[in-house]
Amino acid sequence: MIKGIILDFDGTLFHTDYLGKKVIVEICKEKGIDFDGVDWEKLPGLNREDRIKILFPDRVEELLLAYTKKYAEKFVKSLIELGNSEKVIPRLAKKYKLFIFSTKYVELIKSALVAKDLLQYFTEIIGYETLENKKPQPEGIFKIMKENTFSNKEIVLVGDSPLDKKACENAKIKFILFNNSNEEKNLKNNLTIQNFLDLEEILDKL
Repeated sequence: MIKGIILDFDGTLFHTDYLGKKVIVEICKEKGIDFDGVDWEKLPGLNREDRIKILFPDRVEELLLAYTKKYAEKFVKSLIELGNSEKVIPRLAKKYKLFIFSTKYVELIKSALVAKDLLQYFTEIIGYETLENKKPQPEGIFKIMKENTFSNKEIVLVGDSPLDKKACENAKIKFILFNNSNEEKNLKNNLTIQNFLDLEEILDKL
């Protein structure tokens, strides 16, 4: 029987990844760097810091500082709800413990949840800075399992990226794919939803 649900944030609860591309392209234009954002989109699931390290290894500190400031200014106003997540989260919280395991920073996640009046429904938020080992390493999943005495059959993760799926494989827990219509449909999975209204039916069968 499922007792806990771990949710990815970006691309699962809310669509914000488009903002990252928009911000980095704006910054590069300001700094005279020729960058159209295409390669940014080829790194799904990675945090902004990791993407900047990969794409701009010689200008990491400079671009990360500018990116962080501009992104924070735009973030909350740019949130796009996915799959009735705002409606379903309070319902799910009545039956399950809810967690977030994301590569986004905790402060940003909390600012979004506060703005949407959803913060109170989550037991714990694990973000980029919480753990040394990031997705797809399963450290965040193991932390939640240990603190809440869950077995690997009592918890699932809902996410949209290959990193989410691999983290579940590494932790030996079930993965439910959220099929984000804003992204290319190149990830396949046995358990898939396109709307959070369908999640309860799947969970009842596990």
